[in-house]
Amino acid sequence: MMKISTHSWLPLQISPATVKNYLRRLEDFYLTFSIRPYSKNIKRSLLKAGKYYLYDWTRIKNKGPRFENYVACELKALVTLWGDASGSLGLGGKYFLVLSKP
Repeated sequence: MMKISTHSWLPLQISPATVKNYLRRLEDFYLTFSIRPYSKNIKRSLLKAGKYYLYDWTRIKNKGPRFENYVACELKALVTLWGDASGSLGLGGKYFLVLSKP
């Protein structure tokens, strides 16, 4: 799975605003969802690019990225379920901790 960010599309000569718009539309049509990085330093977490995952994780050919995408989908579903069941989380399935290799 390719990590998508606004800067990874520079060789294609597409403006970052256009890339952000495309990614937003993919989220609007429920084709992808994004996870923002977590950091104790708020400034760092806002500057780092989030990761985008496909809801249809079976389209990914490589086993490693497909498994990562599958786990992200399952975690998103569980957090959404917990929020809906308890009514007290109020997170809407958007916030959960993602640990990655440094």
